[in-house]
Amino acid sequence: NVFSALPRIPELLDAGEDVLIVVAAVGREYLYQVSHTELLHEDNLRITSAEDARITLVTCYPRFKYDHRLVVTARLIGFRDSPTIA
Repeated sequence: NVFSALPRIPELLDAGEDVLIVVAAVGREYLYQVSHTELLHEDNLRITSAEDARITLVTCYPRFKYDHRLVVTARLIGFRDSPTIA
């Protein structure tokens, strides 16, 4: 489950690590680099459209609690055609 690993991302960013996310779609893979994270109370969560190519992943934080959300934002840095399976 990709969302179970999201809570580790702020710690990795604080340590200076580059965090990359690969999204596979039919025939193509997209590579995103995490630019920032934010912890918000559920009442303050607002997801809006962006002017650039980015993804926003949201998960409950901490695990099994439902009043806060960890928001992870990443920007598109590349893509490639993925191999087809015959």
